[in-house]
Amino acid sequence: MLERSRMLLKRKADEVMFVELKEGKTLTLGEITLDERVPLPIRVDKLVDKVKGVSDTDFTADNIAEGMCWTLGFDPEFPHAQAYKAFLTALMPGLLALLEEKVEGLEAEEKWLDAVIYLHAAAQIAPDQPQVIYNLARCALRQAERFSENSPEEKQLEEDVFDLLSEKIEQFTDFAPLFYLMGFQLVNRKSYKAAESAWRHALQLGVDDNMRDEMFRQLDDLWSRIQYEEGYMLVLEGFSDEGLVKLLPLESSHDDWWNLLFFIGLAYRQKAQYDEALDYFRRAQRLNTGSPEIHNEIGLCLMSLERFHEAEAVYTEAIKMHPESPDLLCNKGIALLHLGDAGQARKLIERAYELNPEDEVTAAWIRHLGAGAGPLS
Repeated sequence: MLERSRMLLKRKADEVMFVELKEGKTLTLGEITLDERVPLPIRVDKLVDKVKGVSDTDFTADNIAEGMCWTLGFDPEFPHAQAYKAFLTALMPGLLALLEEKVEGLEAEEKWLDAVIYLHAAAQIAPDQPQVIYNLARCALRQAERFSENSPEEKQLEEDVFDLLSEKIEQFTDFAPLFYLMGFQLVNRKSYKAAESAWRHALQLGVDDNMRDEMFRQLDDLWSRIQYEEGYMLVLEGFSDEGLVKLLPLESSHDDWWNLLFFIGLAYRQKAQYDEALDYFRRAQRLNTGSPEIHNEIGLCLMSLERFHEAEAVYTEAIKMHPESPDLLCNKGIALLHLGDAGQARKLIERAYELNPEDEVTAAWIRHLGAGAGPLS
């Protein structure tokens, strides 16, 4: 669990210190005995309280258990992890209640990473408890929101949560909150039909009123996204008319979706309706100015309309932003061939081939140039 986020969790390693039993001494709980070879972790704040005199009691089993949970939470592969898990299992189910209370307090203080660490430990000690998995995933996502958008930490946590939920919904098929949470992750991945399936399964299982109301709201919006998903897949498969039947009705309520406008434009280009395609691509470009795919499609439409000077200008601007794009380089080269600049065209197409020798279009133009072709009339 949380494999990608281990370095993030280990940032909390300095919040625990280890004490050792005196030689020959042991610590026994039920059938579990720890000897002096197993260091006992204590949260630093507990040590500070004792040093300052805030606490005048010796370290208790709860103090040690809390330190063990913290250690397992930031490093499940700690050398004494198995001994810790055996000790903590002997404290069940009371330990789980203690951790739940601890996590509730941390959530109230919005200390999401601390909550994740305790829940990560709880999931190792009590792997048969789906509520623990749900709370772990939920708190991890709240922590992910704290990071800058698209930061490595955010992406790692989100990927870890997705993997965790993907695994656990197979194990806990009747625990609705996991499917509720999974639906949002699938929407984020633009897997809209899968998200709908997850939410409908959760509703069938039964959820509390808040979850039910939220899923109904999301499902209303999801219809448009599913239509979009089905539509763009049809366009990509070459069924432009069928794709437009799905996509065009969405335009009136979602004209701020640049990708919707892009695929409508792509469908029209497939139908050789280049002026209509250009209109949609340019509207998409106003919403997403840095997309190389949009620039490329605009250039292709212009070349299909034999407006080669305009196409060359579009590709020139796009290459400033994406100088290593083989599609942009190749298509600018094609535009230049039509404009009579065979020398510069050759350089660009050869560079595109170096970047992507597997592209069939670029390879065909390389063969064309190799045959001694000059400017295109």
